[in-house]
Amino acid sequence: MPIQPNDLDRRIWEEELEDFVPSKIFDAHLHCGNSDFCLSNPGDDPPEYKTTDDINMDRFDRADIDDTFARLFPGREAHYLMFGWIYRRNDFDANNAFAAAQVADDPLSAALMQIHPSFTVEKVMADLDQYGFRGFKPYRLWTDDEVNCRITDMVPEPLIELANDRHLIIMMHIGKAEGIADEQNIKDLRYLAEKYPNVRWDLAHMARASIAWPLERAIDRIKDVPNFWYDFSSAAYSDVFTIAFRNLRLDRIMFGTDFPCDLIKGNMISFGFGWDLVTHKHLAALNITHCDPRPTFAHYETLRAFKRAAGFEGYGRQEIEDIFYNNAMKFVHSNGAP
Repeated sequence: MPIQPNDLDRRIWEEELEDFVPSKIFDAHLHCGNSDFCLSNPGDDPPEYKTTDDINMDRFDRADIDDTFARLFPGREAHYLMFGWIYRRNDFDANNAFAAAQVADDPLSAALMQIHPSFTVEKVMADLDQYGFRGFKPYRLWTDDEVNCRITDMVPEPLIELANDRHLIIMMHIGKAEGIADEQNIKDLRYLAEKYPNVRWDLAHMARASIAWPLERAIDRIKDVPNFWYDFSSAAYSDVFTIAFRNLRLDRIMFGTDFPCDLIKGNMISFGFGWDLVTHKHLAALNITHCDPRPTFAHYETLRAFKRAAGFEGYGRQEIEDIFYNNAMKFVHSNGAP
């Protein structure tokens, strides 16, 4: 820190995004962090969490977040739903306390509690009461099988029942190789959503569909579930948004950045039944000379895809403002009533 937009980034902001991004934004998917909370051995965490050499990940606190937003979204009022950085071996208590502290002075922002599947209901209740978390952030890295884990491997059913009793959020990064297109994931999510109707599920990254085909294959099975919401952090293609806009309730779609992840320079690409992030380091190895080969922030690419799809649908300022701000405000602060 601090992030320094270059001339390419500034051109994209000024020519494509400045007149599009509303004056108020609510980021429904944002990390804060402190490397003191990482209990992993060097090199143990997966490479996607190294993010980029351009970002100092030793600490990413509220001051850093506010500064980053001021640089990437100048002149905008910003509020956040945030949670701690994801380490495979994690000091959960310290990370959760840190996250709660980052939003303590902003009544419009909120924090989620990282939960390990071994946590007892009693422990989680105590932390909820102490810190006022609005919900849970489970993750696949804390399960016995980080690739093929099911929903209840990440967040056991007694904790989902607690979330239901307290009308909480569960932000779910869906597991398995095919993400939301996996049949077991669809069955599990539909079963849990019906059994626990007071839980507001954020199926993060547009139901883990940074690229289109997983959402395309699942959309008819999930589009009418009333307690599913979707943040669009890391969605890379306009057709992801088009599928969502033409099938989901618009008030269920929320702006999200996944910062600091999507501060990296690059973009997600789709190939076969796979997808991954291509960064400035990959592009440098291609020695591209026929055009300006420099990438911009991955999140700017997400916003460009969002803008294209919104334009295809003919959305006006009200729809855009709802997605950037109003939907997440209701999701976080009004129990997200269907």
